[in-house]
Amino acid sequence: PLLLRVFALADGAQRWRLLPGGLSRVGTRDTLFNAPMPRGGSTVDTWVMTEGIVDSTTLLQTRLGPDDLVERPRAIASRAAENLFWLGRYTERATNLMRLARAALERLRGEDDVDSPAHLELLDTLCRDAGLIAADAPNAVDAPRAFQHALATSLTRGADRTSGIASCLFGMRAAAAAIRERLSSDQWRLIDDATQLFADSADHPEAEEQIGNEALQLLERLGLLLGAITGAQTDNMTRDDGWRLLSIGRQIDRLDFLCSVLKFAFDEGAVHRQDGFELVLELFDSTITFRSRFQRGFDVAPLLSLVVLDTDNPRSLGWVVQALRGRLTKVERSEGYALSELAETIPDVPAWSLHELCETGDDGRHDKLLDALDTTAKAVWELSNRIGERYFSHVREAGRTLW
Repeated sequence: PLLLRVFALADGAQRWRLLPGGLSRVGTRDTLFNAPMPRGGSTVDTWVMTEGIVDSTTLLQTRLGPDDLVERPRAIASRAAENLFWLGRYTERATNLMRLARAALERLRGEDDVDSPAHLELLDTLCRDAGLIAADAPNAVDAPRAFQHALATSLTRGADRTSGIASCLFGMRAAAAAIRERLSSDQWRLIDDATQLFADSADHPEAEEQIGNEALQLLERLGLLLGAITGAQTDNMTRDDGWRLLSIGRQIDRLDFLCSVLKFAFDEGAVHRQDGFELVLELFDSTITFRSRFQRGFDVAPLLSLVVLDTDNPRSLGWVVQALRGRLTKVERSEGYALSELAETIPDVPAWSLHELCETGDDGRHDKLLDALDTTAKAVWELSNRIGERYFSHVREAGRTLW
């Protein structure tokens, strides 16, 4: 005996249509209804034979020819586009915070006092602004060793994972998990390893006196993983609109972070001291380039030329704005509204005048530079908000379901 299972679909007209064929369960009368597969039950495909004409309609894709491939954009679900955008943002944010935390720990390790309070004030301001340290933590100027210990503790013992580097890593993993099918197995393992690295540090803490070294070792390993993740995103992903959204997310976070570094460095005067100057170069990842061009100088003009206007330096504001505008312009939309319209909202940094950026007022402040940085930071956050409202909102009727 056999038990035939058929499949039916509703046709939208209050009727059901049976699909051809089915699945038959075979067995003895005693086992037909209750014997599981390991205990003697079995199933076979069932075909219905007929002498008449059979419907030859197929849903299988036919062979693609040249005409099918010309100007054929790849549709991207809005959810996938949103997760790619945030994957880029979290990756860049984690990289920037890793570099900042590492720079702070290396400079404060073993230092009871430092000659430049402005340098320490800059570290303190940047770390608090980035959420790397608690608001009630000791001040870096008054107690550098206590500040260093608090920073190392937050990196290796943090339990809530709601701020700082850990938050970025878990956000990065969540975004990647939602688009797992678009990522290579290598990139996914790197992302998972980076997240697990911080989880393991909290589960297996070292001795209290070793916490500073533990934090630095943690950041060194994380830096290698993030570098590999960034490389995979840059060279191992197809450069469709989804990848461009990922890159746009990265450039938005990079531009915001770099504007903050320059703003605080000039606002607090740290850039006019050697240690503050070198910190800015390190956070811009431009130390080697600067030294190869300008040797040991600490002048403002070459610094601004390299980290603001140089469009060959991928860590300069000018390069980031140029890349951001290019990505926005290339994103295509079938609804007649392209992101290129938003590109014009970003200040044209490469066109800024170096002479004006270097000008100082009677109080010695670079007011034109600070105003330009404020304008750029506000513009990039407005851009992020408008992208989200326009394309990632799922409550409006605007039909943002496909890219």
